[in-house]
Amino acid sequence: MKRNNCNFLYSIILISIILTLLTGCGSGSGSNSGQSNLIKSIPININGLNGYNNIIVALSPDQSDGYRETIKIYQQDSINQNFLLEVSTVYTGNNTIYHVVSDVNVNNQWVTVTINESPPPFGSPPIGWIAIVPLTGSSKYSLAAMYRFDDFTNDRAVSIDNWLLVSSGAGLQLYDISVLSSPILTKSFVSTSNPTCIIAIQNGFYVITNNGYGYINTSDPLNISYFEVADINIKQAKKAYLIGSKIYIGGPSKYAGKCKIARIDISNPLSPQIDYINDTIDGTFCDFSYDVASGIYYLVNTDKVLWYWESGGSIVNIGSATLTAYTLSYSQSYAWNNIFYFGTPGAGLNIYKMH
Repeated sequence: MKRNNCNFLYSIILISIILTLLTGCGSGSGSNSGQSNLIKSIPININGLNGYNNIIVALSPDQSDGYRETIKIYQQDSINQNFLLEVSTVYTGNNTIYHVVSDVNVNNQWVTVTINESPPPFGSPPIGWIAIVPLTGSSKYSLAAMYRFDDFTNDRAVSIDNWLLVSSGAGLQLYDISVLSSPILTKSFVSTSNPTCIIAIQNGFYVITNNGYGYINTSDPLNISYFEVADINIKQAKKAYLIGSKIYIGGPSKYAGKCKIARIDISNPLSPQIDYINDTIDGTFCDFSYDVASGIYYLVNTDKVLWYWESGGSIVNIGSATLTAYTLSYSQSYAWNNIFYFGTPGAGLNIYKMH
């Protein structure tokens, strides 16, 4: 009896050790290592979400007063990062029932929102709008300008310094907005393939296309040029963040059924160098965010969000969480200081703590 009891106890201990080891293997690195905790859900209808540093910008129609498209500007609390402080609510000037937000871009100077009439009601010609809000000079932000484009719609727009670059199909229109009430069309370019993402950089714009990348140099206003190159690795990026001379991009991969994230050095904009790239991530690309504060890449596909960081010369997966997403034309996520912000129409602005 004593020997049998010892054998039984030994078996229990052995099973416990095995289970512990198996659990440890499952929770070490890779997609099982991450967790996401929903901190809060702000009950607003989301038509776009992006940000810059601790500023989070959400587009939301105010249905209590028609269909007024509104820019809600929040700031992550400096003491408790789990909280958002609502700083400003800015009405864009659009309250048409059929409008749709195509893009929201945020940098250290401007919030630029692209809105289109879609579908045109009763056979009306298409109409586009671009709203811009300065993020400098005041902590209470307000609308600087709302531009209307008759007879065509726009895909995206980005503002930097006194320039506004507008993308419509393969066309690129550069406006001088030194006088905000009177934008001047300075240059027009036609890309060899449609732009998928625009990044405002020092003295110009970086344009990622379905075929590669392009560079608009505005350093000499009298000789503004557009330089374009085919590049299989950079092409089709849908979203990007600029930090110094590096851009962090996410989008579909050159491989079918895969997504990519990458860090690219554009110290020489005419000859970008890929520092890191991971272009074999399974799934359909939905959205991408880069957390400048923590150095984490967030990639959203149709059923989850995955997060990565740079290690040993590669971009490696360190976690994932189930997340229902949609393939939308506009940005629907942003990350800062280990907090992931995500919004979908009708689902509110969800705030997650990632581990």
